[in-house]
Amino acid sequence: MSHKSLIITIIALLAVSFVSLAFVESRAENPDLNKNWWALSFVDPHGSSLDFTIENHSDATDFTYTVSEEKGIFQEKSVSIPKGESKTVTLGFEADPNARMTVSVKPHQQSPKEVYK
Repeated sequence: MSHKSLIITIIALLAVSFVSLAFVESRAENPDLNKNWWALSFVDPHGSSLDFTIENHSDATDFTYTVSEEKGIFQEKSVSIPKGESKTVTLGFEADPNARMTVSVKPHQQSPKEVYK
């Protein structure tokens, strides 16, 4: 085998490897492909606003959220978020700096996630 054909073979194998790796990585980057997860976060984690975002990449579409502090529940509502979308929930009131505020979100038939301020 000559040097020229060896170099061409190596270049061809590298090209096939790069293409297959690019395909695998593009599938892994898709948050909705064969995955089932959702995330909860505050819009402004350092401020006093309790507004939060739910990012849904799960099969669940109906979420129930509860805003509470040590004294009791301030607000409890349901929100619908299709798979692959995010929704920001604006509450319209600020966190009490002297109390621990909790936002708990629970999809139907799953365990809840909580964030605190």
